Amino acid sequence: GIGALAIKEQILAVRMVMKYATLVPLALLVLIALLAVRSLRSLGLWWGVPLMLSSLFILISGLAYRAIIVGILSAGVLSEVPPLIMEEAMKGILKVAKIIFSPMVWQGVIILVVGVVLFVVGRLKKAKPAAEDSAG
Repeated sequence: GIGALAIKEQILAVRMVMKYATLVPLALLVLIALLAVRSLRSLGLWWGVPLMLSSLFILISGLAYRAIIVGILSAGVLSEVPPLIMEEAMKGILKVAKIIFSPMVWQGVIILVVGVVLFVVGRLKKAKPAAEDSAG
């Protein structure tokens, strides 16, 4: 069956992956900046939309983490653990998750505001008129 060692290995694996999780969106934003951003308008459009979408994902996961974690652990790692141990493990994991996910909601709100501001600035900024060909 699955015991404490398996639970510890799962938590360590998640911890190792999460250590580098912020590098993926930062790398994508830098890639977008290098390939697509040429003006304040394009910055607002190319960064505003991804920031708004990612903030929605952050907010959903920050608000629904309890149900998600319980479902995943009940079906996976803790499925073969005796009920008493499962209950205590869930309590401990949910305490740690609350510490992790509580600030995540505020971070999601801040990222959403930044994304909306960039998007609005990008929309309000006038596009440069295309240079007309004067050759006749």
